[in-house]
Order: sequence, then C-alpha cells, then structure tokens
Amino acid sequence: MIKEFYIMQQFSKKSFKEFLYDRRGDIASTVQNFIENVVVSIINNYTKKYGIKNICLAGGLFLNCLTNHKILEKCDIDNVFILPSPVMMDKPLAAHTTHILKNSVIKNHLK
Repeated sequence: MIKEFYIMQQFSKKSFKEFLYDRRGDIASTVQNFIENVVVSIINNYTKKYGIKNICLAGGLFLNCLTNHKILEKCDIDNVFILPSPVMMDKPLAAHTTHILKNSVIKNHLK
C-alpha cells in the first residue's frame, strides 16, 4: 500500500506532504475500514471457536462508534458490553467484570 501511495504521489506532481494532505480523507477511510474488518474478523473467529454469544470489550479502540456499529451489525453475538474507559486499567477491569458476571451468583439476577 505504501508503494501505491508513492506511485500516486509521483504522478500527482505534488510534494509528499501536499499529496498526503489532499488525500487525508481517503487515507483515514482506508484505515478505518481496515480496522473494522480486522476487529470483526477476530471477534467472529473467537466467538465461533468458543461458542460464546456475550462479549466484553475494552480499550480505546472500542470507543470508535463506527467500529462498534460494525461489530453489532456483522458479528453473531447476543450481548456486548463496552467498558467506557480508555485507560490502561480497562482490560483487567473488563476481564474481572466478565469473570464476576460469568461465575457469580448475581448472574441469575441479571437475566
């Protein structure tokens, strides 16, 4: 992909900086689409492999509304919880919350 950008930049007769600035929307869209596809693929692979329908997601990546919409739209899941915290402690907190909900007596009250 870098090679293609370089070739396109050379044909445009613009400086690399100008070229990137002019194409920033296309670049951002391409990166967004790539991330969505990777995340959906990973979630689908793991939910299928382990037969799970409820997932808990954490991290700054999952504060992306477009990606979250694709997850809901394209993944075979019943429930998703997205921890609304992009700090470093979010992953252990999400794992702990998932463990509590899965193994605790309170899970019967959450149905």
